Amino acid sequence: MHPTQSIVGIAEVNCKIEQLNAMSHKEINDYARDHVVPVVLVTKTETYYILDHHHFAVALLFSEITATWLLMLPLLLIVQDLSAISYQ
Repeated sequence: MHPTQSIVGIAEVNCKIEQLNAMSHKEINDYARDHVVPVVLVTKTETYYILDHHHFAVALLFSEITATWLLMLPLLLIVQDLSAISYQ
């Protein structure tokens, strides 16, 4: 995964981490469904670029959430598959 932003604001990420850590499983589930991360598949090497919800994605990685049930949620949405484009 690669963000389309070169940096992600750590203050916003820390705020999201606190919010996520305070949520119940149901609240996280509902939040994740409303904040699906749109990505673009760009190359044949399956490189994904995050278009939105960068802070949520990073906060999720650094939160205390370790539940495998979260892995079952559709957290990513491929909005465009450009892997077949030739760069010649």
